[in-house]
Amino acid sequence: MSEPDLREQLAAAASADSPFPEDRFAGRGIVICAGGARLFTCAWVAIALLRRHLACTLPIEVWHLGPEEMGPPMRGLLEELDAQPVDAFEVAKRHQVERLGGWELKPYAVMHSRFREVLLLDADNVPVRDPSFLFDRPEFRDTGALFWPDIVRLSPDNEIWAISGLSYRDMWSVESGQMVLDKSRCWRALSLSHWINQHSHVFYQFLHGDKDTFLIAWLMLAQPYQFIRHSPKLLEATLCQRDPEGAVLFQHRNGAKWILDGNNPRIDGFRLEGECRALLRELARLWDGRVFNPPPRSDEARRLEADLARTASFASFGFLPTKERLNCWLTTASVRAVSTNTIGMRATVRTARSCASNGTACAAVRCDCPRTGPGAAGISNHPACPSSWFLPMPAISSSAVVTEATETLCC
Repeated sequence: MSEPDLREQLAAAASADSPFPEDRFAGRGIVICAGGARLFTCAWVAIALLRRHLACTLPIEVWHLGPEEMGPPMRGLLEELDAQPVDAFEVAKRHQVERLGGWELKPYAVMHSRFREVLLLDADNVPVRDPSFLFDRPEFRDTGALFWPDIVRLSPDNEIWAISGLSYRDMWSVESGQMVLDKSRCWRALSLSHWINQHSHVFYQFLHGDKDTFLIAWLMLAQPYQFIRHSPKLLEATLCQRDPEGAVLFQHRNGAKWILDGNNPRIDGFRLEGECRALLRELARLWDGRVFNPPPRSDEARRLEADLARTASFASFGFLPTKERLNCWLTTASVRAVSTNTIGMRATVRTARSCASNGTACAAVRCDCPRTGPGAAGISNHPACPSSWFLPMPAISSSAVVTEATETLCC
């Protein structure tokens, strides 16, 4: 595409009428884009830290691109932290989009999240205290957009200035590891940023990903915004952003993303590192690091699952010690073939008043696998069975759930 054509298309996008859909959004919350095993690890640590250590109660959405980036065990782990997984491909069936990648997803997720006011937080960004107060700061209330400065600037000879029709601005780029937006007040600028990202095959040639698409969109529309006036603090492989008073608030590990079972270098000056590492160890007990999706359920399994849900009572079975991960494993004991869909099983167990009363014991597991043959009680007899298959259940009754999943759990 020639530069004149691109300039004309960008100008047309900037002048487009984009009315704010008033009835679609309400409240405030956090949006994180975190598909795939690596970013999921980072996001889970950040969310668990927010919930357990920083007492953050804001609703959270975690966006991803289809089942290949997030399976039922991963969704279950997020739900236990009161975070809602959102599949962008499902949203795209209602709100059309042509291009979704890692960076392109961010403005799309902000636009179509259920929140009116959004804190967009990168998955590898670790807050040091509850960021909820940002929504009430005058810097945000006055403009509806709160940005943080990067450590680089757009150069005077960057093509974006001519293409956008803007005169050169000697200013910091936007560091989009965190931003706070009121969609009702900046919908047109957000829509223009999304349009630029939809043409990433062109704009990413001279813009570094999504971050400066926000800056260019806001400048083109003369949309008010507030830059945090304090420069970032640099740690090894980490960019620390400050609150409006100058204290460190976010630690963006953009060069040292958490690894579930790998080498996570210690970073001098990084806060809450001990808590983060403890959460990493916990996650390694809960999840095997794979994006796992169960095989399709048979018609018989669906029928028996419905029968179990209607029955809503089960006989007790013997208990075995459990991994710290599990309150109650879905079991294979006296009731034949339920389902190999973990979400379906989860719903069935909840309907049936699940789990052991103390929340630590679990029922024995047997996997009738065509590859390994019928097994004895205990998942340890089946190394091929992914531990991530089994989701924890809330301990809400004094009886144990006994079900049997004879479809191929481990094959």
